[in-house]
Amino acid sequence: MSARTNRILRVNLSSGQRTVEELDPEVAGRFLGGRGLAAHIVACDVGAGADPLGAENKVVVAPGLLAGVGAVGSSRWCVATKSPMGGLACSVLGGHFGAGLRFAGYDALIIEDQAAEPSYLNVRDGSVTAAVGLHLWGRTVHQAEQLIRSEAGDAWKSSETRILGIGPAGEKLCAVATIVADGYGFGQGDGLASVMASKKLKAVAVRGTRGLPVADGEAFRNAISHVIDRIKRSSLVSDVLSPLGTASMIEAACSQGTLGVRHFQSSILEGSAALGGRAIAASILSRGLGCFGCPIACGRLTKIPTTDSTAVGEGPDHAALGALGALCGVADLQAVTRATYLCAEQGIDPVSGGSTIACAMELAEKGLIPEQDLGSELRFGDAEAVLLQLNRMAQRRRSGEILAEGPSALAERYGQPDLFMGVKGRAAAPYDPRGDDALGLWYATANHGPVRVEGTPLASRLLRGSKDIPASEEVVSSVIERQDMEAFLDSLGVCPLAAIALPLEDTLRVANAATGLELTPESARQIGERVVNLERRFNLECGVGQDQDRLPRRWLEEPMPDGPAQGRVCSLGRMLPQYYQMRGWDETGVPTSEKLSELGL
Repeated sequence: MSARTNRILRVNLSSGQRTVEELDPEVAGRFLGGRGLAAHIVACDVGAGADPLGAENKVVVAPGLLAGVGAVGSSRWCVATKSPMGGLACSVLGGHFGAGLRFAGYDALIIEDQAAEPSYLNVRDGSVTAAVGLHLWGRTVHQAEQLIRSEAGDAWKSSETRILGIGPAGEKLCAVATIVADGYGFGQGDGLASVMASKKLKAVAVRGTRGLPVADGEAFRNAISHVIDRIKRSSLVSDVLSPLGTASMIEAACSQGTLGVRHFQSSILEGSAALGGRAIAASILSRGLGCFGCPIACGRLTKIPTTDSTAVGEGPDHAALGALGALCGVADLQAVTRATYLCAEQGIDPVSGGSTIACAMELAEKGLIPEQDLGSELRFGDAEAVLLQLNRMAQRRRSGEILAEGPSALAERYGQPDLFMGVKGRAAAPYDPRGDDALGLWYATANHGPVRVEGTPLASRLLRGSKDIPASEEVVSSVIERQDMEAFLDSLGVCPLAAIALPLEDTLRVANAATGLELTPESARQIGERVVNLERRFNLECGVGQDQDRLPRRWLEEPMPDGPAQGRVCSLGRMLPQYYQMRGWDETGVPTSEKLSELGL
């Protein structure tokens, strides 16, 4: 199979041993790469009984199969581990890091055991070193990146170095912490940062100069040319993704009644237009940013004035705008951008951080949290309070010691578990499923929690401006199909947003030309289904049971108070049994032996 290095790098942080293993062809064919390969390695190498913060846990980095070949929207990569929150932690990111690891000569990186002192890994083609990182510990994400790049010596090597790391929040084992790639690429609030910190691993730096072979060069060039032509003619790309980025989803969610406002107590935010893609383009946008090899450039390079200069950074994307803005009742674009920059510096997941602050705001609003625990006033719409609490969380100072444990622990602490707006311990993305039953089913059954929505039917409708909601009998089948396809695309390395703009046949044409495989829509769906079932089985073995496929009471019992979805609740109870049946699972949500056998699991 081409488009592969067929090499897995294994690094032991305790002994310093580095080994290169050949990728098993059977595993490669069944799981491709990225999310599928990473989940397989964690399930096999770590096991359900491992202590997430112990030496036996491992961090697996796996680029998608197409990462680095230069195909449109095909630079996704995955970082996975056993999560301190339970089950599998799996963050799928874009940017350039995944391609960099492939260029260095590896299809996956497995990091095991624990270092005796803070360190970072330096992977440069065939050279792999574990460098002392004591001087990096306590530094912000960007400070650490600058120091690592300065140690590269050569300016060219420095500029081509891609870095995955954690910030102070991760070092302090904050539940709201996340990994950050190349300064602004956020993972999920899934415990990965804490696992890296437990291994005393501040960062992984990669730089590769090797190319990747493709199976059929002429067919690959023709397929890429066809895709680029389609992208140029796509109104979704030219009118939405390129000029407005993902922030356009915020505007659409407002009009459809699915935006979570004031901790999901409303769907209407006064001044919400200030948080949309058009507002960004008209005020703080410098230019669009693309992942490796992708001309869509839906990322945002932005700048905002500060007291004595101008701050420059990436984002905010739709998730940060919703969580740090709408969920907290803040419609100030510059303030939300500052908060996003702060999250990138400190290594905080914007969704987890925003959800925690919004939960605290509701508790304070209802008099359920003592004033002395907060240390200062906290109310919806107070942008400065959001910034203050983010800083406190990152340092675990004063109220930050409480908030750093995340929204689930916060709600439990004050005897209000129903005010945790998330699933399986993970905070939900800032979209309300009372306006979309499919989103509620997706949240409840997602193997990695409810933070990613780019692969959902909702995302497609928001980006296309469609208000057509599937009929109730179509909801379950559409969620299953999208979950399977997202898992396949994550393993292939294809961005779910690019997949909205491109027919699956085009994606498969590129993949087959690059790899020599003969992927079809049917085999793609089966690969995705295999990954979903593997993850589900691992989660069940870890104790993340089927009884956790549930949603907060607010979404199930409290009708939406306002907006286009007014009066509606999410009908999860009606959909879940049908979902289990259509999945080939038993009535409690456990994959049957027949289904696992069918998928080769």
